[in-house]
Parts: sequence; structure tokens; C-alpha cells
Amino acid sequence: MVIAFFFILGLAIGSFLNVVVLRLESDKTLDGRSKCPSCGALIRWYDNIPVLSFFLLGRKCRQCRFPILWLYPSVELGTALLFAFFGSMTLGQMIAFDIAGLVWTLFLVSILVAIAVYDGRNMEIPLVLLTTGLGGAAAAALVLTLTAAVPWTDPLSPWRDMFLGSGIAAGIFYALVYFSKETWMGMGDVWLAGIAGAAVGLPALLLLFTLSFSVGAVVGGALMLTGRRGMKSQVPFAPFLAVGTLATVALQVINPWWLSLFLIPVV
Repeated sequence: MVIAFFFILGLAIGSFLNVVVLRLESDKTLDGRSKCPSCGALIRWYDNIPVLSFFLLGRKCRQCRFPILWLYPSVELGTALLFAFFGSMTLGQMIAFDIAGLVWTLFLVSILVAIAVYDGRNMEIPLVLLTTGLGGAAAAALVLTLTAAVPWTDPLSPWRDMFLGSGIAAGIFYALVYFSKETWMGMGDVWLAGIAGAAVGLPALLLLFTLSFSVGAVVGGALMLTGRRGMKSQVPFAPFLAVGTLATVALQVINPWWLSLFLIPVV
């Protein structure tokens, strides 16, 4: 029942994230009903049901038969699966119902999906998504610090780990951008690294970097082997950093025995 709830919620959020990405690309506001990008016809509510409407319409606009991008159901279904996994996982790890931790986790999933999709399509990340992500991280650190289960032992622990993780991760990425003169990655990745560092905390930065760069190397190698990218081709890094962040968050909760090899001891 819990998984089904988060899955349905994820479908709705995924549909909203599609709107966010596509309207940011066209410099449009988020208010107003969705329209077909080809003929401008308003999309009826029954043609806007996540995933289902895509197949019922035969992957085409009801009015002009313009093809609908596979991006829409992919983002909706992917977000739904992530919500179902992280939502149920977060609830399962709670000693008491912690609404702040749950909201932060689902917010993190949402902002990372939006950033990854936008960067994958445009090779850049809108500032509004980056500032929203950093603002959410700062709010989460404050709330988690104030609502800690045993605040008298170390009241600044959540804030310290998130703040230091964010700053160090952003600093490392800034050095990569500076010394490569933005040939390896861009300034948007520096901001995103700050969000990722805050999400995983200082002790898990090594695991974050290991997973993100490993995924990037595997995907980049596969693209070159299939001829879709060359040695000098640029590949957006945000999707890999998003995958590394979510994987690190999940592994910190699952906590297999080998995870301690990647954790940075913090006194």
C-alpha cells in the first residue's frame, strides 16, 4: 500500500517535472494549461494521465497527430519508481515518523531528475533549478538539526555534515572546472556538486565521487564504442552525478558491510 502510494505520487510529480523542463527550455512560465508544441491545442485532462495517456493516444497528439516524445512517459515512470523506492525506504528506516526527512528525500529525487533531464537535453543547467536545490538543502539541514532525535548529544551534526559536504564537493568540482577551463565540466556542475555533497554528507563524499565518475566512465565508454560520441565529444555530467547521489543515499541506508571502506571518518 505504501509503495503504491509513493508510485502514484511519483507519476504525478514526474508529469510536473516534464512541464518544468520543457517550459524552462522555451522560457515560459509554469502557470497555464499544457498545450501541444506543434498545433497549440490545449491538452485535455484525460489526455494528460501520466504514462497511460501516452499509449492510449498512440504516442501522437489527438488533434494534429504530432509525435509525442518518449521523454514524457520515461520521466514519469522513472520518477514513480524512484519515489516508490526512496519513499518506502525512508519510511522503513524511521524509528518515528519523520516528515522532514521524508520530504527532503522526495524533494532531492525531484530536483535531481529535473536537473539530469534538462542537462541531458541541453548541456546546461538552469540557475533556478540549482538555487532551488541548494535552498532545499539548506532548509533540510536546518529542520533536521532542530528536529534531531537526540539533539543534546550533537545538535549541529546534520548541519555540519551537510554544510561541509556541500562546500568540499563544490570546491573540488570548481577546481576541475578551473584547471580544465570548463572543458571537462561547467559551472552548473559545481552548483550541482554542492547539492549532492549536502545530500550525502561529508563522510560519504568519497563514495559519491567513486560512483558518479564510475557511471560516467562506463556510459562514456559505451557511447564511444557504439560510435555515438568521439574522444573529444562533450557528455553532460549532471545525470551521472544525480545517479551517484541517489545511489549513495540509498547505500547509506542499506549500509552493506563494505560501505565503511568508502566512508570518510569525521571526528
